[in-house]
Amino acid sequence: MQNVKVFGLAVLALGLLSGGAFRAADKDAEEPKYSVRDVMRQAHRKPDKNTPTLADKVITGKADKDEQAKLLELYVALTANKPAKGDADAWKERSAAITEAIKAVQSSKENAGVDLQKAMNCRACHMAHRGK
Repeated sequence: MQNVKVFGLAVLALGLLSGGAFRAADKDAEEPKYSVRDVMRQAHRKPDKNTPTLADKVITGKADKDEQAKLLELYVALTANKPAKGDADAWKERSAAITEAIKAVQSSKENAGVDLQKAMNCRACHMAHRGK
């Protein structure tokens, strides 16, 4: 009888441990690669006062393919994040518009940089979604 109890407890413990591992794996799968803060810093912060931001380089056409791809990767991650405040659907719509504009730049479409600059309306997005 005691062997049955020990076996039952071992099975229960194994079940609990494996369930926790699956939940941790699901959590990692849901989390975006970059946080909102990471995206803002990498895309919009100047490395120094004489170097343009990554976003500025893409907008002006001075970014190479790798830099364009990096900006796209950052904004895809931004879309997967949740806004600090405001409507989540509006957040996804704004960031998806930016990703589409970046793709247009990558495709060398005419006036794509201007369209990207319009899509990256920092003030409007910060007013609607930026937390404290």
